[in-house]
Amino acid sequence: MVEDNIGDVFLVQEAVAAAKLDVDLYFFSDGDEIVQFVAEIEHDSVRCPELLLLDLNLPKRDGFQVLSYLRSSKHCVSMRVAIMTSSRARADREKSASLNVDYYFNKPGSYEEFLKIGDVIRELI
Repeated sequence: MVEDNIGDVFLVQEAVAAAKLDVDLYFFSDGDEIVQFVAEIEHDSVRCPELLLLDLNLPKRDGFQVLSYLRSSKHCVSMRVAIMTSSRARADREKSASLNVDYYFNKPGSYEEFLKIGDVIRELI
């Protein structure tokens, strides 16, 4: 998960626990951190994560730049990506679709709605 809001990170952890998903979670707070992580995976020929939850509004490198990097990656090109954003802009949704995201959703406004993210993760993995 690439998210700079610690509250949203906590809520995703809660959603994974509530859904009783047996997954390893890794968190990155900016776009550069995830790009560096993927570059190291490619260098070491390690298996890519199955799914990336990606915010669009990130420090250092935004979600679209991260997504473009992933899609040009030889090693992690098929990694599933779910955009989780506060942006309601149609242009963001369209640009995400053009970069082959697997799922796009707006950040929920309530705790109960946030817990449903566990179901989304289950569906995507």
